[in-house]
Amino acid sequence: MNFFSKMHLLQNRFVTVLLLVIGVFAAPAYAVGPAFDCDKAEGEVELLICSDDDLAVLDLRLAKTYSQASQNIPAAERDNFRALQRGWIKGRNDCWKAEDVHRCVEFSYRSKIVELQIAGGLLEAPRYRALQCGEDASMLPFTLSIYRNSDPASAVLTRGNDQVTAIAPPGGPAGHFRAPNVSLALTGEQAVVDWFGETLECTLQ
Repeated sequence: MNFFSKMHLLQNRFVTVLLLVIGVFAAPAYAVGPAFDCDKAEGEVELLICSDDDLAVLDLRLAKTYSQASQNIPAAERDNFRALQRGWIKGRNDCWKAEDVHRCVEFSYRSKIVELQIAGGLLEAPRYRALQCGEDASMLPFTLSIYRNSDPASAVLTRGNDQVTAIAPPGGPAGHFRAPNVSLALTGEQAVVDWFGETLECTLQ
């Protein structure tokens, strides 16, 4: 074997070893898992999250946001804060009933992340606007805050003692927000709110 043949053989071996090394170190970078133990996953939704990188990333993001938000929750409210989180997990797992399970789970995660960011003071709070809905003087106070710095953009609607965080659906029209049983459509200073089956035509004050 002449000198050039030996060099060619050595080059091929070097490239092969280099590719093997790159493969060994690069493989874990593509492995994505949720914050919970997939070996203990139960039900269609948890198994879906474990098999879908995008949902797994959202689960990790939610876990991080929950940890950050919980540090800012007053001690007297932490038990309720944890109970709400457990209730959310149950609601997320109920997405197996949805027509589009993946979309339901993704929307559930994105909504909860924004809700935690707001509850934990992780976002700068915008000023609120009052909503004037009809001429009924006995109507409960109704206010709206738009968080354009959340991802996705969100709206917090407060009516009396009830508060709902609605988010802008992916690909939806500008100024539209939704949550279970609630939707908001903004056009300039006018707002149409579907509030638990009641349709209200309102003006921003």
